[in-house]
Amino acid sequence: MLARILTITSIISFFLLMLLLTTTAPGSAGPVVILLVFILLYLSLLGAVTFLLYAGTRIVYFLSHLLTNRKVRTRLSLNRAYLYATVLAALPMIVMGLYSVDGIRWYELLLVGIFGCIGVLYITRRTKS
Repeated sequence: MLARILTITSIISFFLLMLLLTTTAPGSAGPVVILLVFILLYLSLLGAVTFLLYAGTRIVYFLSHLLTNRKVRTRLSLNRAYLYATVLAALPMIVMGLYSVDGIRWYELLLVGIFGCIGVLYITRRTKS
């Protein structure tokens, strides 16, 4: 059920984002439209990153099992891939927000990376069972 909801939400938000970007001019768009762009981009990235994480761990699991012929760590479930993707999909939004305000410098990118690592570590520790 999560896969269906995530797929439908991602596809609809991607098409709405493309429609919004092609029909509005940045100068004439108000703050609500700019906020809508960020929300739609986040929803599109959330679905894409979730399925990339899920499929990537499945491929790595299959290849490592095939090449080493021994039991490796368990595969990442779709629910855990979704939890990780909530943090990883927010990182480009944070970088875009920083860039739109006053440019971005190397230490700000470092801080965003540290924030991402803390988020992933938090999810790893909370969902470990």
